[in-house]
Amino acid sequence: YLKEIWIPSLRVAIRSCLAHVTKGWFNLEETSFEVYQGSKLKKLMELSKFAMQDSLRTLVLNSLHSFVEAVEDACHPTKGLSKDFKWERSINQSDFLPRNGPLFLLELNLGPSGVQYSVELSLFESTLVGLFDKGIQVTHSIPQLEKFIVDKLFWPVTPLLESVGQHEPQVEKLKGRLRQVIVQALIALVAYAVQYEPYLGLMNLDIALFVQSFAGEDGSKNTTKIKAE
Repeated sequence: YLKEIWIPSLRVAIRSCLAHVTKGWFNLEETSFEVYQGSKLKKLMELSKFAMQDSLRTLVLNSLHSFVEAVEDACHPTKGLSKDFKWERSINQSDFLPRNGPLFLLELNLGPSGVQYSVELSLFESTLVGLFDKGIQVTHSIPQLEKFIVDKLFWPVTPLLESVGQHEPQVEKLKGRLRQVIVQALIALVAYAVQYEPYLGLMNLDIALFVQSFAGEDGSKNTTKIKAE
């Protein structure tokens, strides 16, 4: 949107307003860089640049806040969980239901290697933090409007708008909040998975081998053993 709609729309709006201005301080057909530097058009472009950068910063910071708040809202029930948390309720019940629906769909698998989720839990933090960082990075390549307004000048490089920095204090604070809620949400997932460990033997049972063993000569002994267990 920023590159394909925002910049072209502003270009059309400004050029349309200045299209009937003849040679002078707002000459869109200026070819001399020295003359342009002292013109009122240059000042207008500087003013436009600062206004766009302010809008861009507001957009990015609001988006980052919304992103973090969406994750916090989904993970709110797990807020404050300690690392030694243990699942005490039935595996069919949970106190950690999100307010507005879950962000991800997971499957719990019981196999020879143990109890595992369909997605490696460590990927949640790296993926969400990666999306957070990418949301900032994509705004670092938004061109300034100046080159597209005064297009008769030679521009050796494309000036870019300044956006939010990756390591600004407010950005680092938001990222810290994001990491914290993810870590606490994973505590509940790990505790829940532990509840299934007693059933691993049953889930990994070789049915054919069990039936064959049960029907063999030691069937009576197996029956006694099963009843005892």
